[in-house]
Amino acid sequence: MIKIKKITLLLLFSFFTYSSVSQNLSFSELLILSDNDIAEIEEKLTAKNWEFMGAVPQNGPIYGTVSFAFDKSRYDDSAVAFIQYMQSDHFNMLFIQTIDKQKYGQYLKSIKSLGSVLGHTETDNGALVKFYKNTDIQKAFKVEISTAYQGNRTINNYKITIMSYIHYMLLLI
Repeated sequence: MIKIKKITLLLLFSFFTYSSVSQNLSFSELLILSDNDIAEIEEKLTAKNWEFMGAVPQNGPIYGTVSFAFDKSRYDDSAVAFIQYMQSDHFNMLFIQTIDKQKYGQYLKSIKSLGSVLGHTETDNGALVKFYKNTDIQKAFKVEISTAYQGNRTINNYKITIMSYIHYMLLLI
């Protein structure tokens, strides 16, 4: 009986460990990160086992960029997810890209549960692009679904961009 309890506890611990790793960043954490500066983002992502991939300095009106990967392969630059943060004098944007359909579904559900409404939809270079806007929190979300071919299989890529509502409005002009 004690052996069964130990095995059950071990299985539960393994499940929760896997669940916490696969659920690395919640959407509310991404929203908070989108308002941080580059140093704060690096510290928070590093603490959550994201790997720094590189940086490009801001050059006049062109954004400065930092990139991170989660669960990156040792052999190439593939990963479960990528985050890119872009900062300029006037605007910041945070992108997260994942191949995890379940995580994408959670993020999309969170966007909608905030009260965000679909602004418009378009296609761009084979990708479906949807814009959600939320004037209550002064944020907009660009949601992109595209496909990539890897060997003999097709992989869906899900990318969500968090930007200010003002930035979104300027993109429409």
